Order: sequence, then structure tokens, then C-alpha cells
Amino acid sequence: MVKKISKAGTINNIVNIQSKMDEKNITVSNTEGFFEEKYYFQDFYDDAKLKRFIKSVERMVRTSSQYHKYIGFLNNDMKLNRCAILGNIEKSQADIEMHHYPFTLYDIVYLNVMKRILSDEKFNTFLVATSVLEDHYDNIIGVVPVSKIAHDLAHSGEIFITLHSVFGNLGAFIDKYSMAMPEDMIVKYNQLLEYSDNNQTYSEVDILKVRERL
Repeated sequence: MVKKISKAGTINNIVNIQSKMDEKNITVSNTEGFFEEKYYFQDFYDDAKLKRFIKSVERMVRTSSQYHKYIGFLNNDMKLNRCAILGNIEKSQADIEMHHYPFTLYDIVYLNVMKRILSDEKFNTFLVATSVLEDHYDNIIGVVPVSKIAHDLAHSGEIFITLHSVFGNLGAFIDKYSMAMPEDMIVKYNQLLEYSDNNQTYSEVDILKVRERL
């Protein structure tokens, strides 16, 4: 059902969701008018809304068929099927997961959004998710194959993963998103680079000791 509201735009009803388009944007709301949200964004003035937006994009990326194909490509074509921390563990012995590193998927989505805001670009979850997936396929996203135990310890900060174990062109990623990186992210990356150059590594014995303390 299409109902004209003015020369400026139209209203479209889908079940109880209504979208109104004008010359600048699309606004999505429920038909009772209690909730309203813009379809395209150019900025966020609420940290909670920004976090919800990023989490939504994360879910879209992780559950997409394109992402699952990408993981299959890494496992099968690139042979990333062995834990980078515990090299004796292969995919045939345990689940090998892809750890986004040194930038988490949340970081990656955040930087994509911030770059668009700084460039005064309109965006929505679909555009950002598509762009993030393209970055994966362009091989500029850093990932490390790890067993579940190593993955859990990496996320909790219990073990250090050298940047030399990363698959992906980190230089190209930094070139693309450095303009959007906050100071703390830059400092963290530089520290990781310094630690990596010092060849800090973990062995299976180290990881078992950490697990015993938990």
C-alpha cells in the first residue's frame, strides 16, 4: 500500500513498519509512531546507539553466507587449518576458529563507520556490512587460525599472539583506516608491533599453566 503524503515523499507500510522517504533520507518507524529511526546515518550523538549499530553489523557479517565462504576459503585454499599458537593441533583434531587480530571485528566495523562519518558519507547497516565483507575478501583484515582454547585465552588477554602469525595485509588496512583510528587504538597496535618484533611466543606448556590458574 502506497499513500502520498506530500510532494516531498511517500509512505510505504509493510506489516506494522512504515518507511517515509524525503529528499534527504528514509525514516523507518512503527505505524503507531512510537519509535522512529533513520535508514541512513551520517553521525551518532549517542554512544549506546553507536554500539547497538556496530553489534548489529557484526551479527550481519558473521551470519552471512559470504562470511562463511570466506572462512571456507581460508581453511581450504589458504590452508589455515592449524592452530597458530599450538602448532600440533590441526582442524582434523579440533575446531580451528578465525581470530580477528590485531583488530577485532567490532574494531573493524567501528573504523568503517568512523571513516564514513569523517568523510560525511551516508550509511546504514547493509552498506557497512557489505564494505566490511569486501575488506575480508580484499585480504586486508588480519586473522589468525587458533584452537578454541587459544581463542578464549587470546580474547581474555591471557596470551600474546605475535603479529607475525597474522594472515592479511595489515599495512593496507592501516592505510585505509588510519584517519579514523583513535589514539588508544594506535598506541595498542604500536605496542603489539614492538612485542612482536621481540619475538614473544607461547608454548603449549605456557597455555596449560594459564588454564590451571583460571
